Amino acid sequence: MTPEEKREKVSEFSLTQAVKYRTTRDFGRSFPHFLVYAQLKPQPFKDTHLEDFLSVVYAFSEELEKSGKPEKVLQVYEQAVNVLPENCHLLTNYGSTLYKQGKLIDAERILRQVLNIDPDFLLAKDRLENMAATLLDRWHFPMLNDRDRNSKYRRAIHNKIQGGCKTVLDIGTGTGLLSLYAAEAGASRVYACEASEVMAITAADVFRLNPGGNVIKLLPKLSTDLTHEDIPEHVQLLVTETFDAGLLGEHVLQSLQHAWSNLLIHPSSPVSGIPNPTFSSSRTIPAGADFYICGLESKYIRNQTKYAKDRYGYLDTQNLDIRSHLLSQNPREPYTSESLSSIPGGYKLLTKPNLLFSIDFNNKTEVDELSLVGRVSAVDLPVSENGDLDALVGWFTLHLDENERINTEPGSETCWQQAIFPLNLMHNKVYKTESVISTEFKIHNHVELNNCKISTKQNGLLNPLNGSLSLLNGFPTNSESNGLSSNGPTLSSNGCAVSSNGHFTTSNGRLTSSNGHLTSSNGHIESSNGKLEIRIPKDLLYLPESELKRINCSKLEEVYQWVAYYAIREVCCESILDYTWMIPLLSLQITKSIPTSRLNLVVNTDEREKGRVILDFVSSTVKSNNIDISRISCITGLEGGGEDKYNIAVVSPVLQSGRLDQSLLQSLDIVLGSLVPGSGIILPHKLQLWCQIVESEELCNYSHLRSNEPVSGFKIADQINILAVTHLQDIQFKTIKRKDLSAAIEVRSIDLNVFNLS
Repeated sequence: MTPEEKREKVSEFSLTQAVKYRTTRDFGRSFPHFLVYAQLKPQPFKDTHLEDFLSVVYAFSEELEKSGKPEKVLQVYEQAVNVLPENCHLLTNYGSTLYKQGKLIDAERILRQVLNIDPDFLLAKDRLENMAATLLDRWHFPMLNDRDRNSKYRRAIHNKIQGGCKTVLDIGTGTGLLSLYAAEAGASRVYACEASEVMAITAADVFRLNPGGNVIKLLPKLSTDLTHEDIPEHVQLLVTETFDAGLLGEHVLQSLQHAWSNLLIHPSSPVSGIPNPTFSSSRTIPAGADFYICGLESKYIRNQTKYAKDRYGYLDTQNLDIRSHLLSQNPREPYTSESLSSIPGGYKLLTKPNLLFSIDFNNKTEVDELSLVGRVSAVDLPVSENGDLDALVGWFTLHLDENERINTEPGSETCWQQAIFPLNLMHNKVYKTESVISTEFKIHNHVELNNCKISTKQNGLLNPLNGSLSLLNGFPTNSESNGLSSNGPTLSSNGCAVSSNGHFTTSNGRLTSSNGHLTSSNGHIESSNGKLEIRIPKDLLYLPESELKRINCSKLEEVYQWVAYYAIREVCCESILDYTWMIPLLSLQITKSIPTSRLNLVVNTDEREKGRVILDFVSSTVKSNNIDISRISCITGLEGGGEDKYNIAVVSPVLQSGRLDQSLLQSLDIVLGSLVPGSGIILPHKLQLWCQIVESEELCNYSHLRSNEPVSGFKIADQINILAVTHLQDIQFKTIKRKDLSAAIEVRSIDLNVFNLS
């Protein structure tokens, strides 16, 4: 047998084995046989078997990943890339895998390699932008574009250095702008601390390109990990701009407390090694801050806080107490943030701004107290406008030095948003000159709302209203945990409580129920306002803000109800698949309306918390609507060619951020294959894409550093704009400042029921 004949025989055998093992889904055996065939018959391999090979690569990699073998996954991709070095789809998936494993530099290199091969390969562009969006918080760009902020910091730093502070520590240097200001002003040594690997790399490039960079020492670590090995002297000036909307949320107190104890000069610190022995104490920029709070009315904020209606389309929700996760016992964050001037529907401030607390960052004792112990601050807010109290809003004034101030109040032209402390009050009406909002906050490394209640003035005295909110570590502790139930006792027209069983008792004007009997320690029915409300416990559900906004969207509710109505009338709905990975608001309405129908929910096991929220909601809604729970099942995914067939598949092709859901679109052929042949349909059946050309300085400020002018001419734009994005997500398009340059134009209509990914 000649060498050529041996080669031919081996290639035929390898191909046969590769196809056989792929058919039996033994991808680990199919993969090496495909590799051998690709090396022996490269052109026939590419012409005929490319797609089969790629499917094996992706399936085998997924198996290895689920088995906890990340290094093996990379080996598979490396071997596949060796035989297909210019396949853009394979390289893009390789880059994505590198990114998931934390190999950021390699991931960026591979994705840019794809764009060198094909500059128009959108998937690689998208993955590169996703990576950039993850690596760099988007607030960096509006911050760098904030000329007023930058110029005020520049003047304050110059003033202090020219006043004698010659050594500087910059905590959270970011791009290095504040360090460059210090070097520009004549500092002899500047220590720039940055914990983010990506930002530290950016800062190193910025220092190399700009004058003064030679006096700056970059320290790529957390400031609280700094020692005298990093900084062999006590520095005379600390500068930082690590402030979020709630002032303290970026751990600035911990950073300052560590710096004052270890790196700065204070009256009790040693002075060995300090050039000027008469230098009595270091200084900080900013020198201090004031934090203000105010009562707020906003339907937009309300819709992110709770769902207060008794029905959602065909679903009965009166026995559900649906709240934001921010009101849970252990919220991930004590507040959220919004730019009030940009929220849809506007807002109303119900009180005058009141000072909650002030802090002197130059006072080591005060910084130690707030960081190590904390402080409780109580403030009464007299109401100045009639309205509904939906939240408390907070903002701050930074005192950079004796002259320079930065104010972040609503409507201010700064890069900061305002802090929103959501409330869930049963009675949230407040009245001008009559109502007072009493608040209590804990200031301890961040600002946290402990208590809030509304009182009214009667005969010159304040009387608390029933249903006001009392919080313990952010968790409601009073009657707010209960709600009204149409199945329980009701209030009669004369203010008397009426019950089907005639048993009533109360404690402090509130009734509780046990086994249908209302009991009290004192056996009296009392209420401060002469009226009695009887509350039956509801199912308490905590949802993320994204789901609360979705469930509170009246337009979406109307559409879902109409779709459910027509689906029930026109389509067989015996078997329903919900493939949205969200709360199944449409599917549950169809399921309720057809007693014989069955609903299968696809849950994502990689997002356990999200899955728990969905299942809790479904369980409570099913109980509230008398739906047999046995009619609802959960599955973790769809298998191509599976036996189960569905009359309706509900999908969500657009993410709530506004992006197309690529993972859904790529698996839509599997969804289509799971439908009843000839009659099964996907809802929604059509996706329309629209485009509009606008001019907006605000959008530009969010996407990239527009030039070096906002950063005082320092060369920063080219370095930071490597991480710029062209696709902004989750923006309020209706309220954004813009000039429309065209009408909205439909650019594509996609029928999801005959979808072709190509």
